[in-house]
Amino acid sequence: MRAEVARKLVEAAEGLARKYSDPDRQRKEGWEKRFEVVGYPVVGETAAIVIFRKESGKTALAFFWWSGGDNGKGGWHYFFPSYGHFEVLRKIPEIQSRVEMMNFNVNTNRADDGHENLSQEV
Repeated sequence: MRAEVARKLVEAAEGLARKYSDPDRQRKEGWEKRFEVVGYPVVGETAAIVIFRKESGKTALAFFWWSGGDNGKGGWHYFFPSYGHFEVLRKIPEIQSRVEMMNFNVNTNRADDGHENLSQEV
Protein backbone atom coordinates (compact mmCIF):
# COMPACT_ATOMS: atom_id res chain seq x y z
CA MET A 1 0.00 0.00 0.00
CA ARG A 2 1.36 3.40 -0.93
CA ALA A 3 2.17 5.68 2.01
CA GLU A 4 -0.44 8.30 1.08
CA VAL A 5 -3.17 5.67 0.75
CA ALA A 6 -2.14 4.09 4.08
CA ARG A 7 -2.34 7.47 5.83
CA LYS A 8 -5.79 8.02 4.33
CA LEU A 9 -6.87 4.60 5.61
CA VAL A 10 -5.90 5.57 9.16
CA GLU A 11 -7.70 8.91 8.75
CA ALA A 12 -10.84 7.14 7.44
CA ALA A 13 -10.85 4.53 10.20
CA GLU A 14 -10.25 7.09 12.95
CA GLY A 15 -12.93 9.31 11.39
CA LEU A 16 -15.38 6.42 11.43
CA ALA A 17 -14.61 5.77 15.10
CA ARG A 18 -15.27 9.45 15.86
CA LYS A 19 -18.52 9.34 13.86
CA TYR A 20 -19.82 6.33 15.79
CA SER A 21 -18.62 7.87 19.06
CA ASP A 22 -20.39 11.20 18.50
CA PRO A 23 -22.92 11.59 21.35
CA ASP A 24 -25.15 13.78 19.10
CA ARG A 25 -25.34 11.17 16.35
CA GLN A 26 -28.75 9.64 15.78
CA ARG A 27 -28.37 5.93 16.50
CA LYS A 28 -30.35 2.77 16.92
CA GLU A 29 -31.38 1.91 20.44
CA GLY A 30 -28.72 -0.16 22.17
CA TRP A 31 -25.78 1.04 20.06
CA GLU A 32 -22.68 1.69 22.09
CA LYS A 33 -21.52 5.28 22.38
CA ARG A 34 -17.79 4.94 21.80
CA PHE A 35 -15.69 3.15 19.21
CA GLU A 36 -11.92 2.98 18.97
CA VAL A 37 -9.64 1.53 16.32
CA VAL A 38 -7.62 -1.36 17.76
CA GLY A 39 -5.89 -2.73 14.68
CA TYR A 40 -5.40 -3.31 10.98
CA PRO A 41 -4.85 -7.09 10.79
CA VAL A 42 -5.09 -7.39 6.99
CA VAL A 43 -4.07 -4.77 4.49
CA GLY A 44 -3.56 -4.97 0.76
CA GLU A 45 -2.91 -2.44 -1.98
CA THR A 46 -6.55 -1.30 -2.09
CA ALA A 47 -8.36 -3.15 0.70
CA ALA A 48 -8.06 -3.57 4.44
CA ILE A 49 -9.77 -4.95 7.51
CA VAL A 50 -10.06 -2.62 10.49
CA ILE A 51 -10.96 -3.85 13.97
CA PHE A 52 -12.88 -1.59 16.34
CA ARG A 53 -13.56 -1.99 20.04
CA LYS A 54 -16.94 -0.80 21.25
CA GLU A 55 -17.60 0.76 24.62
CA SER A 56 -19.53 -2.38 25.56
CA GLY A 57 -16.34 -4.42 25.23
CA LYS A 58 -17.52 -6.05 22.01
CA THR A 59 -15.43 -6.01 18.84
CA ALA A 60 -16.47 -5.02 15.31
CA LEU A 61 -14.82 -5.76 11.96
CA ALA A 62 -15.07 -3.33 9.04
CA PHE A 63 -13.99 -3.97 5.47
CA PHE A 64 -12.45 -0.91 3.81
CA TRP A 65 -11.73 -0.57 0.10
CA TRP A 66 -10.03 2.20 -1.88
CA SER A 67 -11.57 3.66 -5.00
CA GLY A 68 -10.54 6.47 -7.26
CA GLY A 69 -7.18 5.33 -8.55
CA ASP A 70 -4.04 7.40 -8.67
CA ASN A 71 -5.55 10.79 -9.49
CA GLY A 72 -5.40 11.93 -5.86
CA LYS A 73 -9.19 12.07 -5.63
CA GLY A 74 -9.64 8.54 -4.37
CA GLY A 75 -11.04 7.60 -1.03
CA TRP A 76 -11.77 4.80 1.38
CA HIS A 77 -15.23 3.28 1.69
CA TYR A 78 -16.35 0.74 4.27
CA PHE A 79 -19.01 -1.63 5.45
CA PHE A 80 -19.47 -3.92 8.43
CA PRO A 81 -19.87 -7.38 6.84
CA SER A 82 -22.27 -10.07 7.97
CA TYR A 83 -22.15 -13.81 7.29
CA GLY A 84 -24.46 -13.20 4.34
CA HIS A 85 -21.81 -10.98 2.74
CA PHE A 86 -19.21 -13.73 3.12
CA GLU A 87 -21.43 -16.28 1.38
CA VAL A 88 -21.70 -14.02 -1.66
CA LEU A 89 -18.00 -13.08 -1.60
CA ARG A 90 -16.98 -16.76 -1.68
CA LYS A 91 -18.68 -17.14 -5.05
CA ILE A 92 -16.82 -14.29 -6.74
CA PRO A 93 -13.65 -16.19 -7.85
CA GLU A 94 -15.64 -18.94 -9.56
CA ILE A 95 -18.00 -16.52 -11.27
CA GLN A 96 -15.13 -14.22 -12.29
CA SER A 97 -13.45 -17.18 -14.02
CA ARG A 98 -16.64 -17.83 -15.99
CA VAL A 99 -16.95 -14.16 -16.91
CA GLU A 100 -13.34 -14.12 -18.14
CA MET A 101 -14.04 -17.16 -20.34
CA MET A 102 -17.16 -15.51 -21.76
CA ASN A 103 -15.15 -12.35 -22.52
CA PHE A 104 -12.43 -14.47 -24.12
CA ASN A 105 -15.06 -16.05 -26.38
CA VAL A 106 -16.44 -12.63 -27.32
CA ASN A 107 -12.95 -11.22 -27.95
CA THR A 108 -12.01 -14.16 -30.17
CA ASN A 109 -15.37 -14.27 -32.01
CA ARG A 110 -16.33 -17.69 -30.66
CA ALA A 111 -19.97 -18.69 -31.16
CA ASP A 112 -20.92 -19.52 -27.55
CA ASP A 113 -20.34 -16.55 -25.28
CA GLY A 114 -22.02 -18.35 -22.35
CA HIS A 115 -24.08 -15.39 -21.13
CA GLU A 116 -27.33 -17.33 -21.13
CA ASN A 117 -25.93 -20.12 -18.98
CA LEU A 118 -24.23 -17.90 -16.40
CA SER A 119 -27.37 -16.48 -14.79
CA GLN A 120 -28.98 -19.92 -14.64
CA GLU A 121 -25.93 -21.59 -13.03
CA VAL A 122 -25.44 -18.95 -10.36
